[in-house]
Amino acid sequence: AALARRPGRATPLAHGLDLAGQALRRAFRHHSAGLVEALLVVATDGRGNVPLAVSRSGRPGRGPVRRTGVDDAVAVAEHIRALGRSRLRSVVVDPGRPPYTRLPAALAEALGGGVVGRADEEAAPGAPDREARHG
Repeated sequence: AALARRPGRATPLAHGLDLAGQALRRAFRHHSAGLVEALLVVATDGRGNVPLAVSRSGRPGRGPVRRTGVDDAVAVAEHIRALGRSRLRSVVVDPGRPPYTRLPAALAEALGGGVVGRADEEAAPGAPDREARHG
């Protein structure tokens, strides 16, 4: 229900990551011999503002949710990282729109991946060096 809402409202980022984690878990379990590597690409506006429990309930709450949604998204990202071990690569696409510039880097770090799409990309955890990108 929360994932079916039109854009422009609160973003169920933690829930989307949770669903991606479930899909990866199934893929690793059912295709363990044939699945060499998986790539998870997360595109975000940097606003993970819906707590996972609220999004799962399908009844978004009213009023501010503060950091709970962001903390939930980072926690789910850490669980996803543990799933893939050496077979999962992750990248977070960051449009670099202020004032939400910290979440994409935090997600990339939790996932063990990199960030693409920011002007200051080289400062992100796991980002390739400048020569490798432009060389």
